[in-house]
Amino acid sequence: MLAIASTIAAGWLTGSGLHPLAVISVFSGALVAGLAGFAFSAVAAALLAHWASPIAFVPLLLACSITTQLFSIAKLWRTMQWQRCAPFIIGGLVGIPFGAVLLRDADQHRFGICFGAFLIAYGAFMLMMPDLVIRRGNRLADAACGVLGGITAGAIAFPGAAPTIWCGLRGLPKDIQRGVVQPFILAIQIATLIYFSRLGILTTATIASYLVCAPAVLLGTWLGLGLFDRIDDAAFRRVVLIFLIVSGASLLL
Repeated sequence: MLAIASTIAAGWLTGSGLHPLAVISVFSGALVAGLAGFAFSAVAAALLAHWASPIAFVPLLLACSITTQLFSIAKLWRTMQWQRCAPFIIGGLVGIPFGAVLLRDADQHRFGICFGAFLIAYGAFMLMMPDLVIRRGNRLADAACGVLGGITAGAIAFPGAAPTIWCGLRGLPKDIQRGVVQPFILAIQIATLIYFSRLGILTTATIASYLVCAPAVLLGTWLGLGLFDRIDDAAFRRVVLIFLIVSGASLLL
């Protein structure tokens, strides 16, 4: 069994022998990201983690998620909140190197379990307390939230959870929430991928695998955006909380 698992892991990383379930996993992640605006990496990694180590698949998740964010931002361009997002991005850039250290040197599984447990607890609590809203906020709080997103971007390719939680606590409408979260995710994932390339974590095998996965990513994102247009703010809030719980559960696997 170990030999088979090693062969599968090596195969999908070469791009020439990409495992079919790897394509299905990135399609599923893209569908969720198109609908909720985040959680691509958590959903896709739930399957990919069974075939390869995080240091192998995290760069692929980043590349695929960047594609998802570009597609979504192009469609929702008029709702993007670039100025409002700036403090998040600045904080995220600070957090990326700390996340990369966790990816290379720390126990990613233990980190994922702790972070996943938090997402499950938060999502469940907010589903039971749907009217809880924090009225006050400032740029410093936004930047601190961005730091957390940068750390989780470098460690597990999942930058969107922290800003999504904060925007949800602020009670922002779905269009404004996506207008803040999606530019943040895109900027931080591009920065993380560049940082990885300098560390030697991004390889030609990652690029080959990405080219195979890209059509599934685009299709999943397109379908998810279609669903996003059909739900109201209250339903969107519930969807986001449910996917936070699902994302947390996937990190416990």
